[in-house]
Amino acid sequence: YGFYGTLVFVAITIPAGIYAVLHYGKSLADVDWLHGGAEVFLTLSNILLVLGFGQAVRQLKINKEN
Repeated sequence: YGFYGTLVFVAITIPAGIYAVLHYGKSLADVDWLHGGAEVFLTLSNILLVLGFGQAVRQLKINKEN
């Protein structure tokens, strides 16, 4: 799910960047509320990636013990 979350982050960030340029005449990084909203999706996908890798490591340890 973490890698899918990264794709969602990209899918959200591109339109947000376009909106920032068209509506405010600034880059996405300069429009705090849009930038922060997009970064939430990156944070969530990073958390999902870490949880997924942790689960994979635990599963490998269990399989190795058996």
